[in-house]
Amino acid sequence: MEPINNLRDLFIELLKDRYDSEKQQIEAFPKLLREATSTELKHIIQNSIDCSSRHIFKLESIFRKVKMYPEGDICEANLSMINEIWNLMERSTNPEVKDAAIITAIQHIHHYDIAGYGSLSAYAKALGYYESSHILHDMLDEEKEMDTALKMMAIESVNVKANQESIDDY
Repeated sequence: MEPINNLRDLFIELLKDRYDSEKQQIEAFPKLLREATSTELKHIIQNSIDCSSRHIFKLESIFRKVKMYPEGDICEANLSMINEIWNLMERSTNPEVKDAAIITAIQHIHHYDIAGYGSLSAYAKALGYYESSHILHDMLDEEKEMDTALKMMAIESVNVKANQESIDDY
């Protein structure tokens, strides 16, 4: 691990973190796609996979601009959240509850992405990497849009269905 001596070093470190996070999502989310029962959720998961692919491409272009290589340490926070998804899915006995658990877990990951891309955009601007700042801000907006779509689907559909069994038991 390299020392972090200045804002540029921190920028590069967090850029590598986002890069690994997106790669992990591309690897993990197809399994979520197979496990989800809601057609709308499957659509959002596929959109998330596609978005992660675009983000990797954009991150690689930023790495080229700052003359750095994208590989680095494993994003342990994202890995932990992905492991939590498997744990929740494994323990969910009702398909609708499993969908609700998948949504929650994906939202945790997207909230982490939102925080990461927001910080990176601000750091890029401070460092004078204006084009990269714009790209990162666009990625931030995409993450927010996915979060909103997941939230609305949960509120309007999945949570209602998942709660039905609880109401029936009450």
